[in-house]
Amino acid sequence: VKQKSYQLVEFEGNYYFVNNGNKIAKDTKFYIGEKFLEGTDFVPGVFFFDAEGKMVIKHGPQEDGTFYLNNVQQRCWQLIEFEGDYYFVNDGHKIAKDTSVYLSDKFLVGTDLTADRYYFDADGKMVLN
Repeated sequence: VKQKSYQLVEFEGNYYFVNNGNKIAKDTKFYIGEKFLEGTDFVPGVFFFDAEGKMVIKHGPQEDGTFYLNNVQQRCWQLIEFEGDYYFVNDGHKIAKDTSVYLSDKFLVGTDLTADRYYFDADGKMVLN
C-alpha cells in the first residue's frame, strides 16, 4: 500500500519519513515533531536520513565524543550506563576519555559505586578493577 505523505514509517527494523509527493526523505535532515513520533521511543528533534532514506539513529558513544540515547544527545555532567559499561559526559557534551574523573555520590545514584576517582579509557569506558 502506497504510504501517505508526512509520516514516519517503520519497515524491517528501519524508519523512513514519507515527505511531500509521497517520496521518502533521502540524504537530508530535518526536525520531526511529536505527532509523527507517536508509538516510538523517539523524542522530537532533528533526524538524519541516509542515501537509502533510512533514519540514522544515534545511540551510544559517537566518534566525535558525544553520547546519544535514542537519538537524543545527553546533557553534561552525568554518568551513563550503556551496554554494561559506564561513560561520563563532561562539559561540552563530550565523554571523558583517557582521563580520571572524581565522581561524587550525586553522580553515582542507582549504582553500586562509591565516591572516588575513576579512570575512563580511550573509548570513554570506565575502567573498573
